[in-house]
Amino acid sequence: MPKKKPQQKPDQEKIDVQAATLVGDLREAILNMFKQHADWKGMKEAQQKDVAASAEFTATECVRKTAEIVAGRGFKSMHCTLEQVVVKDGLKIVLKGSKMAEGRHDLVEAQGGSVTVVLSDINPYLGHRSKPEIDKDEPGLPLDEEDEE
Repeated sequence: MPKKKPQQKPDQEKIDVQAATLVGDLREAILNMFKQHADWKGMKEAQQKDVAASAEFTATECVRKTAEIVAGRGFKSMHCTLEQVVVKDGLKIVLKGSKMAEGRHDLVEAQGGSVTVVLSDINPYLGHRSKPEIDKDEPGLPLDEEDEE
């Protein structure tokens, strides 16, 4: 029986770029779908900007929710802000979350007991490759095009 080849690690640089541009990539996919199924060219510039902003918001929320699901997979979780860390005879951590958060009762019950903190920072995934292309309402004058060069 032939030996299996050891699995190679994925190209970390490629993964970093994909992560850094994830929101922008999702936004572009949403906009491309919209451009194919709507009268994008017939929309005014302000309307295109509004649709692009909505697509970016939707993409950001998808990434945020996905990160929270992955971070809390198999565990109870709630989103909080890390307000303070004090290092003295161990760590003292102060978290701030919504008093209406779904996991608040579990957190209160765990007080004095053992919990595992999973750090989930979605900020590395909120980047873009470029801004969305928006069609100007009025085409630029030839002088404007020379200024851009």
